[in-house]
Amino acid sequence: IGLRKRKKKMNIQIFSARMAAKELKSSPNKWHVVSIRGIRHTPTVHPLDFVEDSPKDMIIVRFDDISWSTDPSLGYSPPKREDVEKIFNWVDEKEPENLMVHCWAGISRSSAIAFLLSCKYEQDTKALLNPDRHKPNVIVMDYGLDILNNTVASKLYRDFILSQSP
Repeated sequence: IGLRKRKKKMNIQIFSARMAAKELKSSPNKWHVVSIRGIRHTPTVHPLDFVEDSPKDMIIVRFDDISWSTDPSLGYSPPKREDVEKIFNWVDEKEPENLMVHCWAGISRSSAIAFLLSCKYEQDTKALLNPDRHKPNVIVMDYGLDILNNTVASKLYRDFILSQSP
C-alpha cells in the first residue's frame, strides 16, 4: 500500500457530486471514479445515479464528513482506516490514467483522498489543492498518512495546512 512510482502521470481531479455527474456526462469512459458518499445524510437520488455507465470503473465508499471531535451520539459514520486502504488498493489495481475523486461538496473527504493518492504516487500536490477551497478531512488524513508512513507526505500536508492560516 506504500508509495508507488508510476511510469505515466495520473491525472487526479477533485469534484463535487454535481460537477462529477456533469463531467461524466460530457466525457464518457474517460474517468475512473472514487465516489465518496455519506451515510447519515444521503440524498434519495444521488447525481451519479444517472451516469453509472459513463465512468470506466467506479468504487463507492460510504462514510460521513466528520472530525475526531464529532459527538458519536449524533449517529454519523466516521471514515475508517479500512475505507482508505480499500481506495488505495482499488487505485493500485486499476492504475487509472484519469482519476476523479468526488464527495458531496468536493471540499473535505475527496480532497483528503486525492491529496493522499498524489502523495502515494509521488505527484504534484500543490497543483491539486486550493487552500481557499479544500479542507482535507482530518480523520481520512490521519489514517492515510499512517498507512503511507512517509515523512514527505506528512510535511506536504503540514505545509498545506499552514498555507491556510491567515
